[in-house]
Amino acid sequence: DLYSALPDGIRPPMIDLSGGQPDLVPEWTIWMIEAIRDAGLTRHTYLWSDDNLSNDYLFRYLTDDQLDHLAAAPNYGRVCCLKGFDSISFTFNTGAPAEHFYRQFALLRRIVATGMDVYCYATFTTPELPADPLAAMERFVDRLQDIDEHLPLRLIPLEINVFGARRTTHACSACRIAPGAARHGHRLAGRSS
Repeated sequence: DLYSALPDGIRPPMIDLSGGQPDLVPEWTIWMIEAIRDAGLTRHTYLWSDDNLSNDYLFRYLTDDQLDHLAAAPNYGRVCCLKGFDSISFTFNTGAPAEHFYRQFALLRRIVATGMDVYCYATFTTPELPADPLAAMERFVDRLQDIDEHLPLRLIPLEINVFGARRTTHACSACRIAPGAARHGHRLAGRSS
């Protein structure tokens, strides 16, 4: 109700169901699609749901009719996160066993097969470069194309930035609570305002 009450031009054109893995409650996406429809906002609102490809609750707890409803929903897309380009980078990024790298592709295949509008993003960090990085990326793209020939065109690599400790003078939350502390210009490593 709050979303639909926002005036045109102020109401965001997209709702992102996120929080890690929205399918911990797999009906949530269906409920949102129905709420957007009931508010008369289907043509004006894109619903995006994240999928970290870590569980099969979508298939385990939804009926075929519910999956068909997701696939047929206008202005709905599912965005799946691939956490590595090979099993070594997957384990580095997740801490999960290397064989789970292949599970994410099996789950992605099932999602694409439903007919949903599917996009992907990928994390390409690794503890060390493979002996042949080009061949490793070619295998990754081949896995995507084995699911759908055009799937690599629906993938965005996540930009990864290096973060490190830095010293800065700022007004942190402690300074906002105790305003006199900000005058002291204290320094905290690894934090910024």
